[in-house]
Amino acid sequence: MVMMDEFGKLMTSPDGTLMGADGLPIIGPDGKRINDHCAPPSGPPVGPDGTVYGPDGKPLLGPDGKPLKAGLGPNGLPLTDANGQLLGPDGKPLKGPNGQPVRAGPCIGKDGVVRHPDGTVVKGMDGQPVKSMIGPDGKLMVGPDGSLLGPDGKPLVGPDGKPMAPANSIGPDGTMYGPDGSPLLGPDGKPLKCGMGPDGKPLLGPDGALLGPDGRPLVGPDGNLLGADGKPLTGPDGRPVAPGTTVGPDGTVYGPDGKPLLGPDGKPLKAALGPDGKPLRGPNGELVDEFGNPLTDAFGNPVKPGTSVGPDGTIYGPDGRALLGPDGKPLKCGLGPDGQPLIGPDGSLLGPDGKPLLGPDGKPLGPGNDRTHATGLGPDGKPLGPLGADGRPLPVEEGGDMQVMCVGPNGELIPVEIIENPDGSISIKSAPGMEGDYVADIIGPDGKKLASIPFHCEPQIDASKIKVGGDSVDGVVKKDRPTSFEVDTSDAGKGPYTASPYEPETVRNGGIPGIGDKNGPKSPGEEDTDVKVAVIGPNGEPVDCTVVDKGDGVFDVQYKPTKEGPHKVIVVANDDLVPGMPIPVDVFPNGDASKCKASGPGIEPKGLMAGKPGTFKVDAQRAGDGDIEVIVTSPNPKFDAGVKITKRGKGIFDCEYNPSLKGPYEVKVLFAGEEIPGSTFGVAVTPNPNAEKVIVSGKGLKKGYARKPNKFIVEPNGAEGALNFDVEGPSKCDINVEDNGDGTVTVTYTPQEAGEYTINVTLDGAQAPGGPFYPQIEEPQPSDPSKVKLAGNGIGNNVKTGVPSTIKIDASEAGPGELGINIKGPNGNKIPVKIKDNEDGTYDVTFTPEDVGNHNIDVKFDGQKVPGAPLTVPVKAGIDANKVKCDGDGLKNPKAKHDNAFTIDTSAAGPGDDIVVEIVPVDKNGNPIPGGKRVPVTIIDLGNGIKSCVFNPEHEGAYIVDLKFCGKNPKDFPKVISVSGPGAQGCKLPNINGIEVEPDQEINIPVDISGAGPGNFTVVCINNTTGEADTVRVIDGPNMMKNVTLKPTGAGPHTITMTFDDEDLPGGPYTIAVKKPVGADACSMKPSKDGKLFTADGDFLTFLIDLSTAGPGNLTGIAKTPSGKMVPIDVEVDKDTGLAHIKFKPTEKGIHLINLLFNGHPIPGCPFEMDINGPADVTMNGGKAKDGSGSICFDMEPRSLVVVPNMVNVKIIKGQNMMIPIDLTFSGDGEIEVTCIHDSTLEHVPAQIVDSPNGKQVQISPKQPGWYTVHLKFNGVNLPGSPYKFEVKEPTGADACVIKRGPKSPLKDGEDVTLIIDVSKAGEGQLLGTCKGPDSSNIPVKTKTLDNGDIEVSFKPRGDGDHTLNLEVQGL
Repeated sequence: MVMMDEFGKLMTSPDGTLMGADGLPIIGPDGKRINDHCAPPSGPPVGPDGTVYGPDGKPLLGPDGKPLKAGLGPNGLPLTDANGQLLGPDGKPLKGPNGQPVRAGPCIGKDGVVRHPDGTVVKGMDGQPVKSMIGPDGKLMVGPDGSLLGPDGKPLVGPDGKPMAPANSIGPDGTMYGPDGSPLLGPDGKPLKCGMGPDGKPLLGPDGALLGPDGRPLVGPDGNLLGADGKPLTGPDGRPVAPGTTVGPDGTVYGPDGKPLLGPDGKPLKAALGPDGKPLRGPNGELVDEFGNPLTDAFGNPVKPGTSVGPDGTIYGPDGRALLGPDGKPLKCGLGPDGQPLIGPDGSLLGPDGKPLLGPDGKPLGPGNDRTHATGLGPDGKPLGPLGADGRPLPVEEGGDMQVMCVGPNGELIPVEIIENPDGSISIKSAPGMEGDYVADIIGPDGKKLASIPFHCEPQIDASKIKVGGDSVDGVVKKDRPTSFEVDTSDAGKGPYTASPYEPETVRNGGIPGIGDKNGPKSPGEEDTDVKVAVIGPNGEPVDCTVVDKGDGVFDVQYKPTKEGPHKVIVVANDDLVPGMPIPVDVFPNGDASKCKASGPGIEPKGLMAGKPGTFKVDAQRAGDGDIEVIVTSPNPKFDAGVKITKRGKGIFDCEYNPSLKGPYEVKVLFAGEEIPGSTFGVAVTPNPNAEKVIVSGKGLKKGYARKPNKFIVEPNGAEGALNFDVEGPSKCDINVEDNGDGTVTVTYTPQEAGEYTINVTLDGAQAPGGPFYPQIEEPQPSDPSKVKLAGNGIGNNVKTGVPSTIKIDASEAGPGELGINIKGPNGNKIPVKIKDNEDGTYDVTFTPEDVGNHNIDVKFDGQKVPGAPLTVPVKAGIDANKVKCDGDGLKNPKAKHDNAFTIDTSAAGPGDDIVVEIVPVDKNGNPIPGGKRVPVTIIDLGNGIKSCVFNPEHEGAYIVDLKFCGKNPKDFPKVISVSGPGAQGCKLPNINGIEVEPDQEINIPVDISGAGPGNFTVVCINNTTGEADTVRVIDGPNMMKNVTLKPTGAGPHTITMTFDDEDLPGGPYTIAVKKPVGADACSMKPSKDGKLFTADGDFLTFLIDLSTAGPGNLTGIAKTPSGKMVPIDVEVDKDTGLAHIKFKPTEKGIHLINLLFNGHPIPGCPFEMDINGPADVTMNGGKAKDGSGSICFDMEPRSLVVVPNMVNVKIIKGQNMMIPIDLTFSGDGEIEVTCIHDSTLEHVPAQIVDSPNGKQVQISPKQPGWYTVHLKFNGVNLPGSPYKFEVKEPTGADACVIKRGPKSPLKDGEDVTLIIDVSKAGEGQLLGTCKGPDSSNIPVKTKTLDNGDIEVSFKPRGDGDHTLNLEVQGL
């Protein structure tokens, strides 16, 4: 007879064998067990092609990462071994991803029918065969959860009504398999095996947990107990059950480590089991033996399943489930080296971090198996408390003849106070920390329990979990405006809670706990609520509050402050201050920040330089009551920009801050507590170029010691300005600055207390790079000079005179201290030393002995002598700097802007190789000029002890050459040299190399020789083809300018040679190319043999046109008379000479228009006007022998010629005069009239006619920029081309500079002369100045930019006589 369960289902063993009513397997006629083929197999399914599928519905992979395939037999079923494990096509066991064998599951044939591994068909709940869907590719169709799909696409349902999918299973030998057919592994990494009973069923404990072959509970890979189905055992809430104190099927009691608990006799404890197989319990829940006596552990304590610690530290409750902490995560305690839990001094469990563990209620968690009652007397006769996790009893409170022990709901001891009353009775006072049931045991002097008093504690509010926030504490609070803050008690306990404001009388009495020192009484009318709140004004007066319950434990506290100033918000719960109380709240005036305006350079995005104050103004005149607050955030969060605010009048605020650091700043401006429009302002502060040169170094910038000298070194490195040092910190520091004599200074500061200090090194208010510095000053530790070590060539036997020697001092293990060293020569003279602090506890001390003989070296550390000191070092003869020889033009005749060189021969001076040359400008007395620029020097080694020194001074004048060999000056050094002007190299001109010009084009080249010094300037232009010189004119201009005008004749290359004192100017000689004229452009007017351009031949007017270089073509001409008639011109060409003879017969008086064309193109200068009996304009090439172009007057007489310049694109600068020369050499006398009009205003501009060597000159003085029109008449008739145009432009560059304040007369020798120059309209560029004294020597000129943008120029006159100051703008 088959056994059925309570639901009428067949009872089977884990492998599917049917069970009889006797609980034994049913055996078939063949002697084999009969399987329930209606039960779905539990291994991984196998497809028609042998593919094995995992629990996710995807092919299962082997250890090699490839899909597993089972071998198929002739019947299409997968091959398996005797244990039901799958075999591959090669007959070998298949192994899953973890390398373990794979157990066979359902097999699906090509027809889709699902079969057991033995080939029997799996039937559904309807008794019909179960069919799976096969895809077009022959693969199984599975759902997203890995379940098999039927032909209808829905999950297949097995006989148990559940979708068919792989699950855990148990093999006949007890081996447990996962959904993928691989064995399940236990916490130790080994395959799990459950115990199998004689009936072939797995062994189960009373609680349904699987037992191992040893009868102990079986724990899965996740550390939880396993059920009969091989899945984690779950409790009533569906959560996995972890091992705690459990009872085996035979009653053996096991601890959380899986080992049997031992009784007082050292033997394993066994609990009595009831008819249902579950352990019997005593009245207090403790386990009992077969006689009903409570089981006690090795310490005599009753045992019942309770709080326990697993082998990995996980803490389990009485139900065997892991306890959760306040964060909802399982609790783990720390384990000691012996594997035992860590216990605090109060008996509470400690976590891995050594801190008390908190349970779900946030309270410390106590250990033990619910050992909650007194255990009797200890060896000293005193009562003992419950056991801790280590099994040792905890102490009990004593009072009089009574002892009391109070235990809370979590098994922890609660501190109690025993009070003896006057009537002889006692009172017990305790402070329970959590909700729940408590028990107080009263123990008599004999250690026996007199009574147990149970009591219940209601939930209390936890002040530490209350949150306070909202506008009143996070935002801006204004006077006379309602505001509020929120009190959230939702996490402070179960609640519900109540809240109310303190009575004003309580606030005035100082009755709020923890506030003030009055400790006054509360008001009799004080409402008793869980939460109390108060807002206190600046004078201590309470502010009326209203508390509104918003539900869910949240309260809204509303109030309206009536006074400005600091207020306090206070929240108290159960007479405990909420953390963070009191909260300061600033109440601001009722102003309107949106009506404020800020302006000024201090809030502009660009324009500020480090060290210059950032200033701006805030206009709050329309914003109402309120004050300005400015918050400046610098690139360094520690740096304070030092904001200053000055109120000027009603509502006007002047603000200033000091951005001494370069980089981005943020300026936040608030009015009445709120930001004004535009705030926050981003300001980019540019570096101060001078301050950027400063170098600050030394370990005193990083750390130091209190009451000890700490040092750092500052090197100005050529920076000009006011250098300042400042040290601030917890104590006042004495600062000492010592000049090291090498351009650096050592700054020593001595703080009196430890802490962080601030070191500011500024130049003109700007921080040096890297600053501010924040050294950490520590309390000094004892120093040990005995650990100082000396080494280096400076204490050896090879020290020589004149040769630098180094002593290496290692004090890295000697502690803090100051190094002192004193070296004396054989004559007792002190030898200078240079100490380099390597900032790692080591020092390099360099000295250069001067005399032969023994030197005494004394070294001290922290004022005490070091081992080996003092010591005597013999010095031998070595370096003799006086044997160094120097020679060369660089010392005899140096020039500015030239590479000057001289040789240094040290071959006879000794073995040294240390050459240092420094060249700086000096004044007339040979003293270095303050701020004078050091000349760069290059030392080139030529071999054999000879070196070359090359230098290139920027300006002429006196310089001092300081040469040192091995630290000593040779004879005659330092010496002063006189650097002459740069000559040609000081000249400036445009780049004309390679330019192309038109034939007969005039070239104008401006040459600035102001920087060349005195000398001779020459220009020559040569036609490279003919070797002939071209005409060159050099006209002196203002400010040492030379205007070079030349007109190269003849096509081809021309060479322009410009020299100054026979030296080519930079880039010269220069080559230009003259284009070869062709066609009409090659035609030109030629004078006749008698030198005349025009000849009267009877009634005809004749002239010549040269066509010799024009190439093939025809010359034609026509004339237009004053009446408009077109009159032909006779052209006759002489083929031998290429000259065309032009003949024209004028028949009318007045202006004729003459046009000559070569191959249809006008020749140069055509058409031109000819006025018969009046002025005429002829601008053809060769039209005038003097300069080749211009206007002529033709009156049928050769002398009737008037010449004026070509007035095309003429431009002058505002402030200059327009000069128009009129050449009357050939015209004879006549009346000249001139009129000038400003085109924009139509105003007449005065003009003057003055005499000139060749005639007259028109001088016009325009005052405004723009275009002007000039009318010129000769004898009442307009000259050809009149009216003329010229343009007046605004000055730029040097032309736009204005001297606002000149020097005061008379100038005095040696006293500063100052000029103020307005460069506001000069544009981009740099103003530079040079000055020459009466003896033509250069005098340094300083320039300084003032705050308003003007330039201050200053120099000191040198000697009596005229001084020449030249100012120019460079970089334009």
